[in-house]
Amino acid sequence: MAKLRATEYSALVKLLSSKKEFETIKIGNNTTAEKQWVGGVRTPKNLQIVVRLHGHPVAKLHSEDYDGGRISVSLAGYPTLTTRDRINQLLPPGVGIFQKDHEQYFWYRRSNRTEEIKDYRDWYSFGPNES
Repeated sequence: MAKLRATEYSALVKLLSSKKEFETIKIGNNTTAEKQWVGGVRTPKNLQIVVRLHGHPVAKLHSEDYDGGRISVSLAGYPTLTTRDRINQLLPPGVGIFQKDHEQYFWYRRSNRTEEIKDYRDWYSFGPNES
């Protein structure tokens, strides 16, 4: 699968530094990133990066100051290999997403446990050290 140009909050902020709100940059095949401010307040603390695949938001990366550097991810209704690949590149190292018997799961390395994804449109949130 195609490797994204940047996968961490700070690297994406740097790539987007010259862009205005809602202006996008291409970070991979059919994958873009854009800046948005949580609550409409334009401070570095409230900046989040939204990653889109084919125009659908699949990840929201939050600043360390706003939400402890958490990332929120969604399959955006498309449980495809490409969607899982993009999300896996953005998730913290101890967490992954995979498919088994046509069902989607998160895998947590440290505890070696899985969690089924029930709704492919829901958002799931992870901390930077979660595993």
